[in-house]
Amino acid sequence: MNRQRPPDRVNLLVPARDMPCLACPPAARQGYTLVELMIVIALLSILTSMVLPQFQPSVHEQITAVAQIVADDLAYCRTLAVMNSSEYSLAFDQATNSYTLTHAGSNPQLRILPSGPFGRETNPSHQRIAQLDDLPSLGPRVVIVGIETEGSPVAASGSLTFGPLGSVSGGRDITIWLSAGAGSARRYIPLIIPDVSGLIEIGDTQKQAP
Repeated sequence: MNRQRPPDRVNLLVPARDMPCLACPPAARQGYTLVELMIVIALLSILTSMVLPQFQPSVHEQITAVAQIVADDLAYCRTLAVMNSSEYSLAFDQATNSYTLTHAGSNPQLRILPSGPFGRETNPSHQRIAQLDDLPSLGPRVVIVGIETEGSPVAASGSLTFGPLGSVSGGRDITIWLSAGAGSARRYIPLIIPDVSGLIEIGDTQKQAP
């Protein structure tokens, strides 16, 4: 008598590796949603608008910094005249917002000048040209107002020459005027060069135009 083989029992047990772990933390998400990214960008924009103005120099700071650069170039011009026992000139021009250093003496060997830190490659070798618009700046634009010779009104352009003793040729004090800002925030600053010593002095900023 043939006995029938009992049917195989179905294994209803789920392997432990396939069972969800209720006590385990949920798996980490991959990436962020578009809404979350937009919120982050908005917060960064707000923080940038609050912090960036703190790093922008004021009109006073900007015009004083540029005046110091111009004063250094004036002192350099004077130093060349004394060291080489010759004459060197600086010409200021309001229209191009620039000033140019040249050798004004009779020795042709001194005609070639070293290039300046802010000069352009296209500048001639016998001229050291400084464009105020090429100077490093984070604040308002600084412009040349003009050059004032003692006893004369401010002129939009003009020059001064240093002699072998460091004095200014012509026997009169020279003042270079710079300006920055607009409207009620506009400020002016003088660079004063006494004719005898030729030593440059930066004056105080002022609201009134020269």
